Amino acid sequence: MKENMNYRITDKGSLKALLKKKHKRYGKFTVDIEYMEDSKARKFETDLNKYYASCGCNTGNYFLMAALVLFVVHFYITGQTIYNWKIIVQGFIILSIAAVLGKFIGKVLDNFKFKKTVNKLSHELF
Repeated sequence: MKENMNYRITDKGSLKALLKKKHKRYGKFTVDIEYMEDSKARKFETDLNKYYASCGCNTGNYFLMAALVLFVVHFYITGQTIYNWKIIVQGFIILSIAAVLGKFIGKVLDNFKFKKTVNKLSHELF
């Protein structure tokens, strides 16, 4: 069952405790550190929530659009036309692979950015 709750980070101990949980967390991170500037805390909150909840779809869309543009440019440069189902199926497969690859890469990059943000926050907490 999905448990919706917010996770409040008040010190280094609460940050480590949240990161040790093995199951997927649902809810939002809240940074509430008394000696940290409010603007800096909100920036950490925004970044943590954005990178944690990311599914990689934006990067997948970029890869899909790039593959589509390259596909069109290829046909324009070579002067070929889409004249049979084989080319349409090949194009669909190429575009699908590009989208899935982009989504995977986006998820990996956002996971890396999440860990980097956690490390920055950890260093801010001394």
